Amino acid sequence: MIVCPNCNHPNPDGAVQCEACYTPLPATTNCPNCGATVQSDAAFCGQCGFNLHSSVSPAPATVVATVAPDVPVEVPPLVNPDPVLELLQPNALGIDPAASPLPPTAMAA
Repeated sequence: MIVCPNCNHPNPDGAVQCEACYTPLPATTNCPNCGATVQSDAAFCGQCGFNLHSSVSPAPATVVATVAPDVPVEVPPLVNPDPVLELLQPNALGIDPAASPLPPTAMAA
């Protein structure tokens, strides 16, 4: 059993992420003296106290891959610009006021 360092949830041996909070679990190996499961970076065995950094070659560490949970990626919908906002721009229609057939007094009204 591997206890999650984030939420203390007990997880089965060999789990790569916590079943409760999806936190990656530490890599584990077995103590060469008693066979208990210990973290790969531990200095001593928690069961028998064996010095895991001694000159005795310990068992090879079990490689545990970290897997990200399947989280769907949300893509925001495309936003079309409001055509009314485009008309609020100066001379949005591209009409040349000098070429207008209307008299200047009619345009000012």
